[in-house]
Amino acid sequence: MSEKENRWWEQAACKDKDPEIFFAYLGKQGSPKKGAEQEAKKICAGCPVQKECLQDAFEEESRTAILPLGIRAGLTGRERKDLFNRTMRFR
Repeated sequence: MSEKENRWWEQAACKDKDPEIFFAYLGKQGSPKKGAEQEAKKICAGCPVQKECLQDAFEEESRTAILPLGIRAGLTGRERKDLFNRTMRFR
């Protein structure tokens, strides 16, 4: 991986955003805060490094059995886990 590829997050649409935006949808006792998930996903939708973010999430999250949290690459933890499992079935 080149130095530029290794520093993909410097180009991320979220780099100057409050990280709480990407976890705010959890709310109290895991209940979603109205509109927070959509706000985070909207930021991700226009991100030029969404693919790299998803790859990074897969690499990190494949090392644990715990359901991943937060919005990454425009997907919730459950959406990423489901996508990862579907992807692995075809390998």
